[in-house]
Amino acid sequence: MTALRFTGDLLPLYGGLAALLLGAAAFTLCHRETKHAGSKLARSLPWLRAAAVALITLILTEPTLFHRYTLGTQTKLLLLVDCSQSMSVSDPEMAPTRKMAIAQTLHLLPPEAKTDQPGNDTNDRKTRAALEKLDAMPRAERLRAALLDGGASSLLAGLAQRFEIELAALNDSRTQLLWTSSDGVEKSPTSLPAASAMTTDLRSPLLERISTRTNRDASAQPSASTEPHTAVVLFSDGQHNVNGSPVDVAKQLNDRNIPIITVGFGNEAPPPDLAVAGIDAPEIAFVEDRVHGSFNLYDDLPSGQAFQISIRCGDTVVWEKEMLSAKRHLVKVPFDFALKPLLNLTSATAAPTQAERLDFKAVISPAPQERELRNNQADFSILTTAGKRRLLLLDGRPRWETRYLRNLFERDPQWQINALIADSSDSASGWPRGTVTGSFPATENALKEYDLIILGDVPRALLSDTELQWLERFVSKSGGGILFLDGMRHSLEGYSEGPLAAVLPVSFPRTRDTSPVRLLERLEPTARGLKSAALALEQSEDGTSEAWRSLAPPKNFGRCEILPGSETLLEGVYDGGRAPALVLRRYGAGRVLYQAFDESWRWRNEIAGKYQERYWSQLVQYLSQTPFPNDAAKFVISTDAITYNPGGKAEVRVRLRDGGKEASAKEDVRAVLWRGDKRVASFPIVAESGETAILSGHTGALESGGYEVSIENLAASGSEVRARFEVRQPANSELSNLTLNEEMLQLMAANSHGTYFREENIGQLLSTLNPLQSGRIIESETPIWQSGWWFSVVMLLLTFEWALRKRIGLL
Repeated sequence: MTALRFTGDLLPLYGGLAALLLGAAAFTLCHRETKHAGSKLARSLPWLRAAAVALITLILTEPTLFHRYTLGTQTKLLLLVDCSQSMSVSDPEMAPTRKMAIAQTLHLLPPEAKTDQPGNDTNDRKTRAALEKLDAMPRAERLRAALLDGGASSLLAGLAQRFEIELAALNDSRTQLLWTSSDGVEKSPTSLPAASAMTTDLRSPLLERISTRTNRDASAQPSASTEPHTAVVLFSDGQHNVNGSPVDVAKQLNDRNIPIITVGFGNEAPPPDLAVAGIDAPEIAFVEDRVHGSFNLYDDLPSGQAFQISIRCGDTVVWEKEMLSAKRHLVKVPFDFALKPLLNLTSATAAPTQAERLDFKAVISPAPQERELRNNQADFSILTTAGKRRLLLLDGRPRWETRYLRNLFERDPQWQINALIADSSDSASGWPRGTVTGSFPATENALKEYDLIILGDVPRALLSDTELQWLERFVSKSGGGILFLDGMRHSLEGYSEGPLAAVLPVSFPRTRDTSPVRLLERLEPTARGLKSAALALEQSEDGTSEAWRSLAPPKNFGRCEILPGSETLLEGVYDGGRAPALVLRRYGAGRVLYQAFDESWRWRNEIAGKYQERYWSQLVQYLSQTPFPNDAAKFVISTDAITYNPGGKAEVRVRLRDGGKEASAKEDVRAVLWRGDKRVASFPIVAESGETAILSGHTGALESGGYEVSIENLAASGSEVRARFEVRQPANSELSNLTLNEEMLQLMAANSHGTYFREENIGQLLSTLNPLQSGRIIESETPIWQSGWWFSVVMLLLTFEWALRKRIGLL
């Protein structure tokens, strides 16, 4: 790369203006002298004189050609700087020896200051001033000074001499490219973005940047060398606080021969502070219930200081407690309060299925010695339901699975369960019919009051064709959900013909396979299942399949074949093949699941039912969709969450009661986004793939505030139907823990065969990275203003002018 630079004291702009003015003056003077000459050659003399004067004047700007090229393959170095809010915190409580060493690194103290004996130096006025200045410097400012201060002698410039650099900022789950070495050291930044990101994600941006770079480099210049051609340097306090582990990414990068060098900023000991660590509370609660949960806080204040914690709904304090600090770090304080006094529901306006969101604020009163006050409160919301959701459980015999489900949902205050077991009934038809608990619904309207039906190993003869038609319309018209739970008797095969045949997601072999049953090795989600929240046994993106591999597989497994239009979410894996274990079918306005096994009780052996309860709770929530508010409603609107982070996008889903005829007749159905009474946006919603009764669409990036969504061009009777949600900053986990997470940074470095440094040792980066160099940058300068070429051009212009003057007789 060759670039033209001006290294003189006179700026290029001023030098150019001076050259233009002096050249114009020379042109004018020469033109006065030659304008009366009779020769046409005399017209060129002013131009030659002006060009020579301009070139001589430009010497003052010292134009120089800068050459930069690489010998061999140069190592790419990705520098990632943490710009989250925790980097805006200062660390005055840091150990004196560390502070002295950091002050020397930042050139606040001379190199000869004794860092191992700070007590001897703190009496010196300059030393005290330097340490006071360091105490006031946030971590982000210390990082900026260590990396960028010094101009051409800065750490960034030194790295750019040896490597191809990309400097990027971590901003939530994205990266912001700040500078590359190809831009030139003279254009390197002198500041970093403000430390304002609400989360620290050390995983997603790292994986994104590395994947982009290595894929591009591999396609542009494939190499079989095993030498590292990419390395990462991460500057952070290590407070990763989003889903997924960055250690997993470090292991992946190690497999690709990409080391991570981590540099930790901050103090490893917690400062005196109180912070909201989080709130454990149900997301959905029945209006008549009391909310039970725990107020989680970090208590790092010295013992004996009084403070108060409270939960507020608007201006109302719904719960509070007086506390004394005890420096216990994480403390969980149980709470409970009633919901009903907080609601303004009346019998005239509230339908049994109406829901209302209540917004709460968890608050810690400020204490005198607190280090940080921004982490003393957090918001959370609870969706209240005016009526319990109803579950109808049908089974042809007592078995462990249905007994567990009955007990699970009897304990859940959100659900009202009606469990009918045929063998325990005195009725010859399986169950009595009626309207009370313990009987099968006697009318179709009574059946429609349920949100979900679990149909177990029930013989076909126990349900009439009329009742099966009710079940079919319960799914297709009312938008209900049915879970077919197979068992050892395989009674569900009897429903493959008749009114429920179209509802079943699978078909069964016409003749029973008498070959020995192959034992399953494990259950494993499909690619579609991994994307479903119903099967997310762990919160991390990669944890779902790992959790499934740890579960004991069932021994009894139904054999079936998936039908067109159905999707397999979960498979049973055995030696030589796979078989569908959980199959989804969207039918009309509802959803249907078929489960080929009934032995989730085997999962309780080592994990005490953790995954079993999570699986069934999520599966039931997935099937039981938002109910239609009344019989007249043509559709129901829902969003994928009730709160979003700023910049997020809401998914809006509309479920039609009539199976989609309304949508097929209108292709211009749009959702309207409202803030108060103001219409702020509209966007199209279209039928989902393979669907006729479900439409969906996405909003754009959202700003903070409360929103409502309505639908236009669909049905006048549903114009009043709206879905509400809110966009707000998340609970500030970014500032709840103010310490340096040294363990996380050490693990990232160790698992990628990198190195970990504290900020006071940042100067060792160059020597550590030197062995990674696989190419050499050669830089040189050609001062063309001093070169013979420049002098030759000026002399050539003047010589040519002299020769012309002599020829036309002006000498």
